[in-house]
Amino acid sequence: EACVTERVDFAIMPCCHGEDTARGDLLKHTANSLDLPLAMVIDLMRFGVIDASPGYVARLRSIDPEITPQNRILMGTQTIDEQDGVRAKHRRVKALDNLARKFLRAGK
Repeated sequence: EACVTERVDFAIMPCCHGEDTARGDLLKHTANSLDLPLAMVIDLMRFGVIDASPGYVARLRSIDPEITPQNRILMGTQTIDEQDGVRAKHRRVKALDNLARKFLRAGK
């Protein structure tokens, strides 16, 4: 949530999947019903939250399970719509123009 609020890309490797609440019991029941590990169900839910965050796309990667059985990496990367791309290009051009002017002044 903090990364989405601050509008930064992020990658997390969740390790804590237990919840001793009614919601946790519901997730355990769901995992059992789907015949999936609880950790996978929770990570898939987290994946959905990332993907549903405006301006983000979710990606799932993994590392060698011999390193850790909790080997899934959830990534959230910002999408750049055309409007954002145009603004970013304008800022870059303006910054380069300012830099060029400073170099010209420094050379006099």
